[in-house]
Amino acid sequence: MKKKKRIPKIIVSVILLAGAVICLVPFYWLVRSSFMKIEQIFRMPPEWIPDPFTLENYKQAFTLLPFGQYFLNTIIINLISNAFKYTPDGKSIKIEVDTNDENLLVLRVANEGSTIKEEDFQYVFNRYAILDSFENQDEKNFSRNGLGLAISYNMAKLLNGMLKVENTPDGWVLFTLSLPPLEVTTGVSSSKRITSEYIPKIESQLVLKLPHYEFDKMRPTLLVIDDELEMLWFIGEIFSNDFNVVTLQEPERVKQVLNEVYPNVIICDIMMPGVGGIELTKRIKSVKETSHIPIIMVSGRHEMEQQMAALSAGAEMYITKPFNAEYLRISVCQMLERKEVLKDYFSSAISSFEKTDGKLTHKESKKFQQSVLKIINDHIQEKELTPRFIADHLAISVRSLYRKMEEMGEESPTIMIKECRLYVAKDLLLKTKKTIDEIVFEAGFSNKVTFFKVFREKYGCTPKEFRTKHLEEVQ
Repeated sequence: MKKKKRIPKIIVSVILLAGAVICLVPFYWLVRSSFMKIEQIFRMPPEWIPDPFTLENYKQAFTLLPFGQYFLNTIIINLISNAFKYTPDGKSIKIEVDTNDENLLVLRVANEGSTIKEEDFQYVFNRYAILDSFENQDEKNFSRNGLGLAISYNMAKLLNGMLKVENTPDGWVLFTLSLPPLEVTTGVSSSKRITSEYIPKIESQLVLKLPHYEFDKMRPTLLVIDDELEMLWFIGEIFSNDFNVVTLQEPERVKQVLNEVYPNVIICDIMMPGVGGIELTKRIKSVKETSHIPIIMVSGRHEMEQQMAALSAGAEMYITKPFNAEYLRISVCQMLERKEVLKDYFSSAISSFEKTDGKLTHKESKKFQQSVLKIINDHIQEKELTPRFIADHLAISVRSLYRKMEEMGEESPTIMIKECRLYVAKDLLLKTKKTIDEIVFEAGFSNKVTFFKVFREKYGCTPKEFRTKHLEEVQ
């Protein structure tokens, strides 16, 4: 018996081994080819073991393209962009290129008017840190470091260089890049220094920048809210082919924008000056006309408390930076698809539902409820007003009446009659000078004992005490 069981196991093992070999052969072929010269790769019959063994292909991979130049260009752009970003109106930016005694290329970029606190220097090149403690921070110049500085710092290390930041005694923030000589033309000799000073003219930007082309009515509309212009461009590039993209850099103007455009989805940053993303989400979700719009929040903060706060405010999704562009695109498309499903649902025969007091109620049920209330109000003084009385007027059975009230999530007909009588009694107590006996009659109570009992259960005092207390509060 044991021998018979072993045979199937051996067969399975052989099949698996054969499959593994088949899968590994292409991988091995690629690896062996990387250690061969081009003429060896296509030699027939094929050589399975490189002879001679060479690393030339790996050397060429890093020398054919000027990666050093690409990295240097990226660092320069990030440093200059950062300087423009944090330079207040009327202040200057200085750029200096030089070589030092150690034959290192030195690039200095300085901006005036936004010094950094000493305790924040350790976080400047941290891609996940958000600096909100700049000494000259205000609502207009809301400060935070983005991914650019972190990327530049790591690129400098890859080039065997160093990027550092410091405050100068005269109130400048100075970034210094030191690099060994690169195999690129820098245009700087050991005896020459290039210095430039520029006073940027920062013009006020439009709140809403609509595309220059007309909206395609067949395409959905995406509203992107972020105080960083770079992020607006980035997200716009992701969706511009399939969406009408509307960008908003000033979150305070979101109400005005929502009156002009009707977005299908909103992407909103969480850390913004003035009105933050969470507060903005609460405002959008609190308005009936915009509460249905799905909101995706993006943030560099990974704390669970922040994510829960965003979702509690009404956001449908929370995505952390840095995020994958394709992931964001799929998320937005899923939001749209889900919205269309709901639209189809509520445009169908079941669409007779509406939201009232936080409950989803069928319109026919609401009409039925109004009919019941009308019967009660029209016959409030009649002692014969009972569930049977209401059912007879609606031409249904008492059982059907109770069932319909239960389906609507309402109290029983008996309780509804009592509550209506109490409401009438309270209204008469506060707005008229009628006696208790008159009120008992007009409210339809059978006697004073019953009236006093249910009134005390509802309001915790006698009708007389209730009236006296209210009059004293008014006076």
